[in-house]
Amino acid sequence: MSGFFQDVRYAARVMIRGRGLTAVAVATLALGIGANTAIFSAVNAVLLRPLPYPEADRLVMVWQDLRARGGPATEWPGPSQHFEWKAETAVFENLTSVRGWNASLAGGEMPESFLGEQVTYEYFDVLRVGPALGRTFRQSDDVPNAPRVTVLSHALWTRRFGGDPSVVGRSVPTPRATWRSTASSAA
Repeated sequence: MSGFFQDVRYAARVMIRGRGLTAVAVATLALGIGANTAIFSAVNAVLLRPLPYPEADRLVMVWQDLRARGGPATEWPGPSQHFEWKAETAVFENLTSVRGWNASLAGGEMPESFLGEQVTYEYFDVLRVGPALGRTFRQSDDVPNAPRVTVLSHALWTRRFGGDPSVVGRSVPTPRATWRSTASSAA
């Protein structure tokens, strides 16, 4: 054991004598460890950790390849393509369409912008999740000129509406339209 302590004292004396080299070595190690930690954290969050849904390993995303018509290689399917694929395929148990949506919420003290998704009625069935309160979308919500309905996330429900359960069934004012809340939170 005394040999170990002698080695530690000798290493400390050498590092004190070569302060510049020691500083460069420590900085290089710190940058390398920090970069590896950041990369692993991103890879773990995006690629390794499973999605928080039952049977997440069975979920897939499908895009259209429109290069033959001069379009992009990956394009989200439109409503007509969605219903055509749904009618023709026996490959998938269920199918839903998802499209990103920038929304605004009026009323209250301040209008608020947030990111949402426009989805077909099967969305929550595909993910196998249900609402904490209220209902999810129905097939009758997915027809042209049907009243617009929305499902609020738990975060938006608690932040904007204070977790008030009476928000279910209430109209939610937006600058462009009024949406009827059907559920307060997806669990």
